Amino acid sequence: GGTGKTRLGLQIAADLLDDLGDGAFFVALATIQDAHLLVPVLAQTLNVQEVAGQPLLETLKEFLRDKQMLLLFDNFEQVTQAASIVAELMAACPQLKVLVTSRIGLRLRGEQELPVPPLSLPDLKRLPPVESLSQYTAVELFIQRAQSIKPEFSVSDENAPAIAEICSRLDGLPLAIELAAARIKVLSPPAILARLENRLKLLTGGARDLPARQQTLRNAIAWSYDLLEESDKVLFRRLAAFTGGCTLEAAESVCNSEGDLDVDVLDGVSSLIDKSLLKQAEGIQGEPRFWMLETIREFGLERLEESGEANVLRRSHARFFLEQAQAKLDPDTAWMLWINLFVTEHGNVHAALQWCGGNEPVTGLQMAVALYQFWMNDRLAPGRQALERALEDAADAPSELRAKALRHAGQFAFRQGDYSAAHKLLKESEQLAREHGHHKEAARALNLLADSFAVQGEHQRAQAAWQEAIALCRETGEQEALAESLHSRANMPFGRDVAQARVDLEESLQIYRQLGMKARIADVLNSLNFFADTTDDLDQTRLWSEEALALSREMGDPYRTARLLCASGIVAHYQGDSDRACSLLEESLEMARQHGSKLGMGVTLSLLGGLHQQTGDPARAAPCFEESIEAWRELGNKPNVASVLSQLGAVRLEQGRVSDAQACYEESLAVWRQLNHQGGIDEALKGLADVKAKMEESP
Repeated sequence: GGTGKTRLGLQIAADLLDDLGDGAFFVALATIQDAHLLVPVLAQTLNVQEVAGQPLLETLKEFLRDKQMLLLFDNFEQVTQAASIVAELMAACPQLKVLVTSRIGLRLRGEQELPVPPLSLPDLKRLPPVESLSQYTAVELFIQRAQSIKPEFSVSDENAPAIAEICSRLDGLPLAIELAAARIKVLSPPAILARLENRLKLLTGGARDLPARQQTLRNAIAWSYDLLEESDKVLFRRLAAFTGGCTLEAAESVCNSEGDLDVDVLDGVSSLIDKSLLKQAEGIQGEPRFWMLETIREFGLERLEESGEANVLRRSHARFFLEQAQAKLDPDTAWMLWINLFVTEHGNVHAALQWCGGNEPVTGLQMAVALYQFWMNDRLAPGRQALERALEDAADAPSELRAKALRHAGQFAFRQGDYSAAHKLLKESEQLAREHGHHKEAARALNLLADSFAVQGEHQRAQAAWQEAIALCRETGEQEALAESLHSRANMPFGRDVAQARVDLEESLQIYRQLGMKARIADVLNSLNFFADTTDDLDQTRLWSEEALALSREMGDPYRTARLLCASGIVAHYQGDSDRACSLLEESLEMARQHGSKLGMGVTLSLLGGLHQQTGDPARAAPCFEESIEAWRELGNKPNVASVLSQLGAVRLEQGRVSDAQACYEESLAVWRQLNHQGGIDEALKGLADVKAKMEESP
């Protein structure tokens, strides 16, 4: 409702008038609900009188038989059972043309459906200049209607973003946009936008000469809803529980979890699509996905709350997505498929977590833990927030689940450079796990504590934590956690014992091979490559690289593949092959860009920038560092922002852009001080000293 079908039909009829010898007639059906009344209404529209002893339909056929005429039937959805009458008329009248506006197809032979989509919308992330904004029909309509009410209204740099977002939040629906623009007399665009949280309440007060169903958006949607069979109404309101749409599998599982739906879900979904209340798009690997415009979904949620089924549906919804997360986010399965799945299902996952917080907190904590690996790829801040909120809600959750959640939250904090919070969370995880005999969890928490100490330069504390973790694993037989700890210790960033690290990696690889953990095997092989500068056996390092990449590609994991390409580029650089190093890093970067991995982009761009810098090409290094910093900022990874800022500062100094270099080092210093990271502080201060020396050299 409100997409502009009637207006479009009238315009088409007007455009065709010159080609119609007998004109065009508008047959209004909005007030007709009895299919038997179609013939009398048509006769009245055409001013055709009844003939005694002859059915009125036959009289109409005789009248229209030789006419070159267009009939525009408006709002046919109320009398779809009369579709056969249209077919009879067209069969009897060869020059007759029929145009129908309807929310439901007529399903006649020769029928050509023309879906009327919402109006075009700008990309809110890349808004065009103000003078070009009206090229989008949704914005153009808002401006026209606003100016018809308030002639002095104009688009400015200040209100343009709000206007664009209003049109987007209203799904580009003409009726909704007109009703919103009608508020411009008393509300500015930002004020209208602020009130769109409940759009159905705001969007009232249409023109008095409009039909009642078009004077409020709620009435327009209710018009369609009231035409549904009861079974379709039930499915419609249950589908509103999904945020951002769903697959057929999800609809079947959630909407009929109690087995009380009186319609097959596939048939019901098809019926709602036919009636324009549900839309279909192609999802992952061509799987169909079904979704509602948000304005329609809001109406559906109101009906769901009224039905008393809301909590049952939301529980079923949350448990479905928990099962999906637990079953499918496995590092050794088709990783890209599941990552894409949860990018697509982000709205549903967020809604499920929110509902669980106040209703089933343990389920919410289980879901937050299951989604850890998904969040670890580019979503550190929302992952940490979700875990900490779920931990707060589920204070009485089982000890092993809480220990795991605390560990994951600690790792997110560590990745963000919030070391004090990381230490607190990881220590709490370790202590809880030890108290309840969860040895694997205790070892994993110790392992991450060691990583955190090592990054901060506290080598003795790091070694002590690793030794404790490894000893605990050997004592309790926790092989997987042992392999993790050995691998982690071997990757110690500073002051490692190279010979011991090689031994650790080989033992870790052996354990993972015994356990058949492909993803971990690839990661350890990748780490072994970094010892290429300490061995002359280049053939062996090449074999490690090839096996790791083959395993990653076999798993369908583009994130890990990009990471392995990046590592191979570093090894090639160690071996003195800068051209191959550059080629591998660029391939890694392209893969990271293709899959939208900010983490991959941040890492690879900083390495590529460093490579260009070392080969004497600061002009190519600088943009790599700048884009890397942008990626790290988006991820909220402060340590890497500060580190790459120092690298960019060195390049700017080399280019003679002294003030830019100073700004980079000063920002880097501020971040390192905030993080209380002495190594980073020393590096930034050294850079500022170089800047000062450069300034003193200048005349």
